[in-house]
Amino acid sequence: MSAPVRPEEFVRWFRQTAPYLHAFGGRTFVIGFGGELITERARFALVYGPLTSAEAEQLERTLIRAGHDSLRRRPEPLPTVYAVLVERIPTEHDARTLIGALREQGLGEARIASADPLVVRVGEPRPLRSAVELAERVRRAGHQVRVAAQRRDRGAYTIRHGRFATRDEAEARSRELARLRLPAAQVVEVR
Repeated sequence: MSAPVRPEEFVRWFRQTAPYLHAFGGRTFVIGFGGELITERARFALVYGPLTSAEAEQLERTLIRAGHDSLRRRPEPLPTVYAVLVERIPTEHDARTLIGALREQGLGEARIASADPLVVRVGEPRPLRSAVELAERVRRAGHQVRVAAQRRDRGAYTIRHGRFATRDEAEARSRELARLRLPAAQVVEVR
């Protein structure tokens, strides 16, 4: 039994067959090779994050200075969150009174989210189902509300570093990079 062929060697060999394949263009023929040559092997990488944009840039600079330039930064999708809003409030005094009433009715903390137009946000932005449930409670308490998707200003980034053949190799690199005082990395399987 021969040693497994690395994918790079197989690709190089297969490309060398191109002149022969072209010489018999238009004809059907079969090429046989062992299945182990085409099975995709798992690879491992180090993933740092979630990070702010500034943290990601700093981490990239540190890795590059240390001679590790095989990394990728990509924004991670942030889940959409929704706010429960009470709008069309005539005055700031009315808004403060409403905030106190919401607190007394056990509907959580509220705050003025916008001064022009005057809007009060009930609680923190949350997943849709939770926001709708809170909105229904606020409505039952006699307030007109609206549930609105909230814009997420800050994106979360991850940095993926390396493509290691084994988990042990990835963990060894993680320990090596920890000496650079980088945040802890997670070893993940990648394809």
